[in-house]
Amino acid sequence: MHALRIVDEGVSLLQISKLEFPLDPIYVKRLLAIKRGEVNFTEVRDELDKKLVMLKELELTTKLPAATPELKQEFESWLVKELRKYYEIKPF
Repeated sequence: MHALRIVDEGVSLLQISKLEFPLDPIYVKRLLAIKRGEVNFTEVRDELDKKLVMLKELELTTKLPAATPELKQEFESWLVKELRKYYEIKPF
């Protein structure tokens, strides 16, 4: 269930550059049915395999920027700044 949800989130990010929350109630019902074992394992595995192939194909055509070391550093700096604000931590 979690693997399928994460792959679907990856597909969404690569297709439309965003994640949508809250999740659609019909989608949530399906995920919960998978979690409870109400969906055949082979069906879930096959769906996951297909979506993984789709994810790899979308990686080649996405409009999202490449994860360069500079972009990672920029993100980490932003994250630290935001966490410091949230937790009211003063700079050193």
